Amino acid sequence: MLLLRLVTIALCATGVALLASFQPVRIEVRSPAGPRGAAGPAINVVDVAAGVPASRIAALIQLRPDEHVAAIDDRPQISDLEVGALIASRPPRPGEFLDLTVGSPDGERRVLVLLH
Repeated sequence: MLLLRLVTIALCATGVALLASFQPVRIEVRSPAGPRGAAGPAINVVDVAAGVPASRIAALIQLRPDEHVAAIDDRPQISDLEVGALIASRPPRPGEFLDLTVGSPDGERRVLVLLH
């Protein structure tokens, strides 16, 4: 019985000594390097299901009234008619995508249209 008490007191004293010498852990969350607001244009992803006709893809992009498609696959486009004709003429092939640059008075954004 005396031996059990001695072992218990020794374990408690060791635990207190370890806690007293314990260095606290400091957790710090850092943001990625670089100035704020220096990111590129916003990116939207539109996932088009199989069987959707090319004529419906333009409606899925959801352009605001003040927006227009400025480039398709980084090739500048002159008019909205040219953009619509180019999108409608490309039959959707599984695994293909359209990379659109949409311009507005607020700036540009990218729209990636994934075709299945």
